[in-house]
Amino acid sequence: MEQQKESEQREFFRINDMVALPAELLSSEDIDKRDALYEIRWRDSGFTSETNYHREEHLPAFTQIERKFPEVAIYLSHLEEEIEKLHSLLVSDDDRLANKATHQVNLSAGGLRFMSEVEFSQGSSIELSIRLFPSRTIVFVYAQVVRCDAADTGADKTWAIATEFTHVHEADQDVLIKHIHKWQMSRLRVKSD
Repeated sequence: MEQQKESEQREFFRINDMVALPAELLSSEDIDKRDALYEIRWRDSGFTSETNYHREEHLPAFTQIERKFPEVAIYLSHLEEEIEKLHSLLVSDDDRLANKATHQVNLSAGGLRFMSEVEFSQGSSIELSIRLFPSRTIVFVYAQVVRCDAADTGADKTWAIATEFTHVHEADQDVLIKHIHKWQMSRLRVKSD
């Protein structure tokens, strides 16, 4: 059983990255209704992920428009950019989520490891809002803590928290996979230069 769990956790590639990351413990009342609550909360932050996901889904149709009506395609692209800018402005007002990287993490499309000043006990459910850079895309997930280890980092007590995503929207998982792939490709380019 432990080997199966280990292989499931390694289903996705992992990278070390810098992100903005608030983490909050789900209350016992929230745990009871977490499926519905997740969908409500995801709607607040998942616009960019969902837009990108659907854009790729409709790429063949957009390519046909681009061939037949290049001016229309240029205008549609402009409208998409303006909508994304407006959304970015609205989301950047969220005080909980920094506009710059705050945490070094070990990230995959299935989980996240990060350092925390708050101890989250093993098995607890937490809410994570992850702002990726440089895209500034926000990924919203619920996760279960699979490990919480005390870390010796000096004067303050910190915790190494390992999580497994329990609620991640397909569009957000797609964003994570592409983000990790871009990160890996940029590292390969740097090595080859």
